[in-house]
Amino acid sequence: MSKEQNKSDPKEKKSVTKLMLGVFTLAVVFNIAASAFDESKQERVRRDKEVEKTNQKCIDEAEVVDASDIFAMMKQNEAALARSWKNSCVTVRGKVRGISEDLRGITVRVDDGQKFNIVDTIMCDPVDEAKALTLKKGQDIIVKGIGGAEVMGSLALKKCDW
Repeated sequence: MSKEQNKSDPKEKKSVTKLMLGVFTLAVVFNIAASAFDESKQERVRRDKEVEKTNQKCIDEAEVVDASDIFAMMKQNEAALARSWKNSCVTVRGKVRGISEDLRGITVRVDDGQKFNIVDTIMCDPVDEAKALTLKKGQDIIVKGIGGAEVMGSLALKKCDW
């Protein structure tokens, strides 16, 4: 080998150096992003636990309202009721209209027990589906949960328990 072949081209050295610097920079950025994601995930878990604790306290302290009163308020001003219902702590006294299951899981439908009232319903998303399976149609019930959306005359209740 000649001396000229042994010597590296300065341009090649700069290219390799730039490439190595780029790879190192990407590794550092990726590491920072991964640690930030992990911290934000931990923060979300902590915040979710706090919200859950607050929601449970709120649910436990909510005043009991008859389903018939809720439906009467709905007939007077559906928009106002829907707005005050959403994300509020609710405890409702009514009757089990039915228990059904679909792709999202079990839903317990609660109403005021009126035979010819087929529109007004509270759709409950139970915390414990096994507990929901023990309910009977027509059974008196007091349901606690967090108000959800209003859809076509039915009010959603999330995280239900009784």
